[in-house]
Amino acid sequence: MSRLARLSSAIMTTATGPELSQSTNFATVIRPGDRRSYWLGGDLGTPLVTADMSGGNYDLLHTRVFPGGGPPPHIHRNEDELFYVIDGSFAFVLGDQTFTAGAGACFFLPRGVVHTFRNIGEQPGHLIVAATPSGFLDFADDVATLCTDPHARPEVTPAEIEKLNSAATRHGIELMPQWKTHPAAAPVTKPQELWVIGLHIKILLGGERTRGQMSVVEITTQPGDFVPPHYHEEQDEMFYVLEGTTWFELGEGSDSITATPGTLVHIPRGTVHAFRNIGSKRGKMLNYHTPGGFEKFFQSAGTECRDIKLGPPKTAPNFAKFAMICRDHGMVLPQ
Repeated sequence: MSRLARLSSAIMTTATGPELSQSTNFATVIRPGDRRSYWLGGDLGTPLVTADMSGGNYDLLHTRVFPGGGPPPHIHRNEDELFYVIDGSFAFVLGDQTFTAGAGACFFLPRGVVHTFRNIGEQPGHLIVAATPSGFLDFADDVATLCTDPHARPEVTPAEIEKLNSAATRHGIELMPQWKTHPAAAPVTKPQELWVIGLHIKILLGGERTRGQMSVVEITTQPGDFVPPHYHEEQDEMFYVLEGTTWFELGEGSDSITATPGTLVHIPRGTVHAFRNIGSKRGKMLNYHTPGGFEKFFQSAGTECRDIKLGPPKTAPNFAKFAMICRDHGMVLPQ
């Protein structure tokens, strides 16, 4: 485990005990405040999923970006990145493309392409960033400063910039502060929206758009909505709670937790899990499957949503058909 991961793992909760290992098939729960945050330049990062949790396949971190904040233009030689905007207003650069993004925006930034982002709003904005494979947190290891006061944003001094340059070179990141963009806007792709056993599913990124590495969806639930116990044969799964109160059953011992906004639940493949909206209001979760491709399950099991305000189809779900689709996509429903 890296120095940064050790520092950030001040408190760790697993579904079945204190050990943390993908091979144990145990889920891991990270609640707000469980992990220490660090300053990376003027941005505040909090590791959520580290290499020891993912087998080196991916990192996941929460980033708080202050007005005007963001990194200089740069290229990753080793990692692809996926961004999800929790809130705030951001200007992004991807090669020659420039675009703005607000809450709910999600996109893939491939390695080898110049990119950057800047908070153009008047309030701090928040992002979830996935990097595949793991490695970005090793870079942060070299340059990050442990945060003791999240409101005391440090000054980025010339010495810090030199430290950043040196670490970037060692970790396959090339800083390009003089990069100039051209007025070519990125194409806007409308997410596909579906109803799947009463849940609203918005497909943000599929495997074909992430080099097969991840699928990303938003799941919106109403009070009482649930997904029955199941496990995935081929994918790890992650939930980041955005709204509402969700109960999770985790592991074969039926350990359970209640998750509120800001909670991350990491579920390795082969781990039985279920969830239910136990609140009085709607719930919303950001949901990752890795490797990618699981969006095809939602497309096979779902029906088109034309207007979320109209609610799901009134006909009863065909659970026999649903179970067959589950089997076809490596989703096992224990008897």
